[in-house]
Amino acid sequence: GGTRFHDGVDNSDGEYLFGSIDELRIWNEARTVQQIRDDMHRELLAPTTETNLVAYYQFNQNTGTNLPDNSSKSNNGTLFNMDPPNDWVPSTAPIPYFTIKDGLWSDLDLWASGQIVPVNDWSRVVIDHNVNQDQDMGLYDLVINGGGSLTVDPGFGLTMFGDIANYAGTNGLVMEADATGMGQLVHNTAGVEATVKEYLSSQQWHYVSSPISGATIATYFDIYLMSFNEPTGAWTYLTLPLTTPMNIGQGYAAWASNALTGNTTVSYSGTLNTGDIGYSSLTYTPISANTGYNLVGNPYPSSIEWNNNWTTTNIDATVQFYTGTGYVTWNKGGFGTATSGVIPPTQGFIAQVSSSAPASITFPQSERLNGSQAFYKGSSTINGSVTLEVEGNGLSDKIIVGFDSEATNSFDSDFDAYDLKGIEAAPQFYTIGDVEYTVNILNSESQEMVVPVGLDAGTPGIYSINVNDIEGLNGSSLILEDLKENTFTELGQNDSYGFSVEMDDLSHRFNIHFKSGALGIGEASGSNISVYSVDNMVYVQKPAELEGNVVIYNMMGQEIYNQKAGNEELISIPVNNGTGYYVVKVQSSDIMETQKVFIR
Repeated sequence: GGTRFHDGVDNSDGEYLFGSIDELRIWNEARTVQQIRDDMHRELLAPTTETNLVAYYQFNQNTGTNLPDNSSKSNNGTLFNMDPPNDWVPSTAPIPYFTIKDGLWSDLDLWASGQIVPVNDWSRVVIDHNVNQDQDMGLYDLVINGGGSLTVDPGFGLTMFGDIANYAGTNGLVMEADATGMGQLVHNTAGVEATVKEYLSSQQWHYVSSPISGATIATYFDIYLMSFNEPTGAWTYLTLPLTTPMNIGQGYAAWASNALTGNTTVSYSGTLNTGDIGYSSLTYTPISANTGYNLVGNPYPSSIEWNNNWTTTNIDATVQFYTGTGYVTWNKGGFGTATSGVIPPTQGFIAQVSSSAPASITFPQSERLNGSQAFYKGSSTINGSVTLEVEGNGLSDKIIVGFDSEATNSFDSDFDAYDLKGIEAAPQFYTIGDVEYTVNILNSESQEMVVPVGLDAGTPGIYSINVNDIEGLNGSSLILEDLKENTFTELGQNDSYGFSVEMDDLSHRFNIHFKSGALGIGEASGSNISVYSVDNMVYVQKPAELEGNVVIYNMMGQEIYNQKAGNEELISIPVNNGTGYYVVKVQSSDIMETQKVFIR
């Protein structure tokens, strides 16, 4: 309760200040900001234990003029000039905010008379009705009483800075989901019961994981559910018994194929996972097709961001997300072919174990967030890189090629990502090296000027390669060589190259040539001529206006090639005289450039 009062002070205009009061506390210490926030908008939990609390008046007696002190000091008071039948009034102070009907959180009429819509992260809320949270919210404390419920609508998040007390069971707290997204919750209270819903589009595999403890495969009743075994590379359908547990931190593959229901919403009901969660059921088996690929999953009812704050042992820095047709990547350092490193709730993903030593991964609750990243259906880049996307047959795939001084020209677990194959109808785009890469970060001091690129198209037709991002390269810094058409096309930001594909085309269809000066690499000397090679091809990059001769000698000094250089900027010369080193000389009337190359 509360009471009307006036302070009895004669203001300059001769009037009194009238109002109502509730929860008056007097302290003999300066309260910190955190202490004030901890105790605002609620009654003190243990006032008699507060040694510096001089007086505490709750105004809860609802009658009379005596004002008892609820502190340990017994400083009881007396109310003067009271009209008890009229001056004792119901309190509308937010101690806490509480509901008076069913409805939307943003509806002012949902809340008690005199209260506003709770919008501050210090708010304490008690819910006795059925409420839909239709906006992002931060709260200090939340109480859901029996008979009440809070549903976090799709696309919105609830962040808790204090505690949740849910007395309505799994139906009392619900994270809803639909095609637009999922409701999300970031909290730190152990033992909270809730329902987390997951939306699965039909006729597509989704990588999934459990946000609750005690989940079983019965969650996916009438939905195909599989687990992946890294040692054998085999997928296993999970059917019976339905009590088979879903392990926290493990990822699974789910397929909703019911022709009648189409898209499906799955409901996890139980105790929400919280705290840092370790997962060590990871394996590394030296079998080429699937070595180290482990399917793990976000164990929280909120998004979590893959970044350098995770604690991992023998895990590559890049993880891969399945889109339904293929894979996209994200590196801890903040780059990849995905749109971000935000992993939605119930999202499974591929973590790559890098060695046979024990491997582990800890999901850090500090990196949880209520992110807007949808359940993965589809870039960002490292500085000094290019992102290329191939499109065709209504599907697409991406690669990143970049440079870093800490990288090598072989596979680096801190930078690179293996190319994982998607569905057969989708184009598979990758760079070719010691492995097939979807992300290939090379050493920035390398003299290699060309990167071989593979394309395996699912169907014949017209395709295009699009430049999505060029980061940290000097202007139009790359040339795309089409080996089938024997063409060289200079590409810049947002440029595209169109081409046709037949099913008998060779996989090694393209080369990416990085122009001299792109990263300060590739020039043989101070001139503006670059000479480099890949496999059995020699490439000479020069100004169009430079005319002269290109001569190639074997290591015996025998001339095996001599040709006049025309106005081409990039000349390609096949050398079929065997594996070994060769000397290439470019000479005009005023310039001579000599470079040794290796042919295989």
